[in-house]
Amino acid sequence: LPPPPALGDVHLWFFEAAILQPCFGSLHEDLSASEREESDRYVTPTERRRFSLYRGAFRRVLSWYEGCPTENLEFSRGRHGKPSHRVVPSENGIGQSDEAISGITFNVTHSHEYSVLAIGREAELGVDVERIRLPRDLRSLTRELERNPKWLNRGIPIWVAA
Repeated sequence: LPPPPALGDVHLWFFEAAILQPCFGSLHEDLSASEREESDRYVTPTERRRFSLYRGAFRRVLSWYEGCPTENLEFSRGRHGKPSHRVVPSENGIGQSDEAISGITFNVTHSHEYSVLAIGREAELGVDVERIRLPRDLRSLTRELERNPKWLNRGIPIWVAA
Protein backbone atom coordinates (compact mmCIF):
# COMPACT_ATOMS: atom_id res chain seq x y z
CA LEU A 1 0.00 0.00 0.00
CA PRO A 2 1.18 3.54 -0.63
CA PRO A 3 2.34 5.83 2.15
CA PRO A 4 -0.24 8.28 3.51
CA PRO A 5 -0.84 11.27 1.23
CA ALA A 6 1.30 14.34 1.64
CA LEU A 7 -0.39 17.71 2.15
CA GLY A 8 -2.07 18.63 -1.12
CA ASP A 9 -2.10 15.05 -2.45
CA VAL A 10 -5.19 12.92 -2.91
CA HIS A 11 -5.24 9.14 -3.21
CA LEU A 12 -8.15 7.63 -5.15
CA TRP A 13 -9.23 4.05 -4.53
CA PHE A 14 -11.56 2.47 -7.08
CA PHE A 15 -13.67 -0.50 -6.02
CA GLU A 16 -15.81 -2.86 -8.05
CA ALA A 17 -18.34 -5.00 -6.20
CA ALA A 18 -17.68 -8.09 -8.35
CA ILE A 19 -13.96 -7.98 -7.51
CA LEU A 20 -14.64 -7.48 -3.78
CA GLN A 21 -17.29 -10.23 -3.65
CA PRO A 22 -14.89 -13.09 -2.70
CA CYS A 23 -13.99 -11.07 0.43
CA PHE A 24 -17.62 -10.46 1.43
CA GLY A 25 -17.49 -12.49 4.65
CA SER A 26 -14.43 -10.80 6.10
CA LEU A 27 -15.44 -7.32 4.90
CA HIS A 28 -18.88 -7.73 6.46
CA GLU A 29 -17.23 -8.89 9.72
CA ASP A 30 -15.19 -5.66 9.79
CA LEU A 31 -18.38 -3.59 10.02
CA SER A 32 -19.48 -2.13 13.32
CA ALA A 33 -22.80 -3.22 14.82
CA SER A 34 -24.44 0.02 13.66
CA GLU A 35 -23.09 -0.47 10.14
CA ARG A 36 -24.52 -4.00 10.04
CA GLU A 37 -27.87 -2.56 11.12
CA GLU A 38 -27.60 0.07 8.38
CA SER A 39 -26.83 -2.66 5.85
CA ASP A 40 -29.93 -4.58 6.95
CA ARG A 41 -32.12 -1.54 6.26
CA TYR A 42 -31.39 -1.65 2.51
CA VAL A 43 -34.34 -3.04 0.58
CA THR A 44 -32.66 -5.46 -1.81
CA PRO A 45 -29.99 -8.08 -1.17
CA THR A 46 -27.84 -6.42 -3.87
CA GLU A 47 -27.92 -3.07 -2.05
CA ARG A 48 -27.13 -4.74 1.28
CA ARG A 49 -24.21 -6.62 -0.31
CA ARG A 50 -22.80 -3.48 -1.93
CA PHE A 51 -23.01 -1.50 1.30
CA SER A 52 -21.14 -4.22 3.21
CA LEU A 53 -18.52 -4.63 0.50
CA TYR A 54 -17.79 -0.94 0.09
CA ARG A 55 -17.94 0.03 3.78
CA GLY A 56 -15.75 -2.93 4.73
CA ALA A 57 -13.22 -1.99 2.03
CA PHE A 58 -13.26 1.66 3.17
CA ARG A 59 -12.63 0.53 6.75
CA ARG A 60 -9.66 -1.57 5.68
CA VAL A 61 -8.05 1.18 3.63
CA LEU A 62 -8.64 3.89 6.23
CA SER A 63 -7.37 1.67 9.03
CA TRP A 64 -4.17 1.10 7.09
CA TYR A 65 -3.66 4.85 6.59
CA GLU A 66 -4.45 5.49 10.27
CA GLY A 67 -2.30 2.62 11.52
CA CYS A 68 -5.06 1.11 13.64
CA PRO A 69 -7.35 -1.93 13.61
CA THR A 70 -10.59 -1.56 11.63
CA GLU A 71 -12.64 -1.68 14.82
CA ASN A 72 -10.96 1.51 16.06
CA LEU A 73 -12.58 3.58 13.31
CA GLU A 74 -15.74 5.44 14.18
CA PHE A 75 -17.69 7.07 11.36
CA SER A 76 -20.14 9.95 11.44
CA ARG A 77 -21.84 12.33 9.00
CA GLY A 78 -21.85 16.10 9.01
CA ARG A 79 -24.86 18.36 8.59
CA HIS A 80 -24.95 17.84 4.84
CA GLY A 81 -24.16 14.13 4.95
CA LYS A 82 -20.42 14.46 4.41
CA PRO A 83 -18.68 11.52 6.06
CA SER A 84 -15.93 11.83 8.62
CA HIS A 85 -14.14 9.53 11.02
CA ARG A 86 -12.11 9.43 14.14
CA VAL A 87 -9.82 6.82 15.62
CA VAL A 88 -10.81 5.63 19.07
CA PRO A 89 -8.33 3.78 21.28
CA SER A 90 -9.17 0.18 22.02
CA GLU A 91 -9.23 -1.24 25.51
CA ASN A 92 -5.62 -2.39 25.15
CA GLY A 93 -4.54 1.12 24.10
CA ILE A 94 -4.06 0.34 20.40
CA GLY A 95 -5.14 3.14 18.11
CA GLN A 96 -4.72 6.85 18.02
CA SER A 97 -6.83 9.04 20.23
CA ASP A 98 -8.05 11.57 17.67
CA GLU A 99 -8.31 12.13 13.92
CA ALA A 100 -6.37 15.41 14.29
CA ILE A 101 -3.17 13.49 14.93
CA SER A 102 -3.04 12.02 11.42
CA GLY A 103 -5.09 14.63 9.60
CA ILE A 104 -6.45 11.95 7.26
CA THR A 105 -9.65 13.09 5.53
CA PHE A 106 -11.79 11.23 3.05
CA ASN A 107 -14.89 11.24 0.92
CA VAL A 108 -16.72 8.42 -0.80
CA THR A 109 -19.13 7.90 -3.64
CA HIS A 110 -20.75 4.94 -5.27
CA SER A 111 -22.92 4.17 -8.24
CA HIS A 112 -24.23 0.66 -8.70
CA GLU A 113 -21.26 -1.72 -9.05
CA TYR A 114 -18.54 0.92 -8.55
CA SER A 115 -17.31 3.02 -5.67
CA VAL A 116 -14.51 5.53 -5.17
CA LEU A 117 -12.75 6.49 -1.96
CA ALA A 118 -10.72 9.72 -1.95
CA ILE A 119 -8.15 10.13 0.82
CA GLY A 120 -6.22 13.29 1.59
CA ARG A 121 -4.61 15.05 4.50
CA GLU A 122 -6.14 18.04 6.26
CA ALA A 123 -8.33 18.93 3.26
CA GLU A 124 -12.03 19.02 2.43
CA LEU A 125 -12.51 16.44 -0.30
CA GLY A 126 -15.26 15.74 -2.78
CA VAL A 127 -15.51 12.83 -5.18
CA ASP A 128 -18.23 11.56 -7.49
CA VAL A 129 -18.76 8.60 -9.78
CA GLU A 130 -21.75 8.17 -12.04
CA ARG A 131 -23.07 5.22 -13.96
CA ILE A 132 -23.31 6.01 -17.65
CA ARG A 133 -25.92 4.16 -19.60
CA LEU A 134 -25.36 3.82 -23.30
CA PRO A 135 -28.44 4.06 -25.47
CA ARG A 136 -29.80 0.70 -26.44
CA ASP A 137 -29.87 1.77 -30.04
CA LEU A 138 -26.26 2.68 -30.85
CA ARG A 139 -27.17 3.18 -34.51
CA SER A 140 -29.37 6.14 -33.61
CA LEU A 141 -26.51 7.61 -31.55
CA THR A 142 -24.13 7.16 -34.48
CA ARG A 143 -26.60 8.87 -36.84
CA GLU A 144 -27.02 11.73 -34.35
CA LEU A 145 -23.24 12.20 -34.09
CA GLU A 146 -22.96 12.19 -37.90
CA ARG A 147 -25.65 14.92 -38.09
CA ASN A 148 -23.92 16.97 -35.37
CA PRO A 149 -20.15 16.47 -35.77
CA LYS A 150 -19.39 19.45 -33.51
CA TRP A 151 -20.58 17.25 -30.58
CA LEU A 152 -17.43 15.22 -31.08
CA ASN A 153 -15.43 18.17 -29.75
CA ARG A 154 -17.54 18.39 -26.58
CA GLY A 155 -16.65 15.20 -24.77
CA ILE A 156 -19.12 12.85 -26.42
CA PRO A 157 -16.39 10.32 -27.37
CA ILE A 158 -15.50 9.96 -23.69
CA TRP A 159 -19.15 9.35 -22.89
CA VAL A 160 -19.48 6.82 -25.69
CA ALA A 161 -16.24 5.07 -24.71
CA ALA A 162 -17.29 4.76 -21.08
